[in-house]
Amino acid sequence: MVKTPQHNNSKIINQLQKLMTSCENGELLNSEIITPFMTALVDICNARGYVFNIYGDHCNLIVTPGDHAEPIFNLLEAYLDEAEIH
Repeated sequence: MVKTPQHNNSKIINQLQKLMTSCENGELLNSEIITPFMTALVDICNARGYVFNIYGDHCNLIVTPGDHAEPIFNLLEAYLDEAEIH
């Protein structure tokens, strides 16, 4: 496994946390922070030819073509319902 260099990203993390904290609800968080961030991430990745699925300890990030977004969302919702995770 290749180790990635550790960077001090505390400044950007602090800025993001402040912006995210200022969002009063999930809808604002999504429209003001998450969607613009994801749009930028997808644009950069597409330009570089990256295709990825990020699997984390507490979350997953799947980037797909737009026509796959709703079916994948529905699959995840069904899984979460069945696992009683919601």
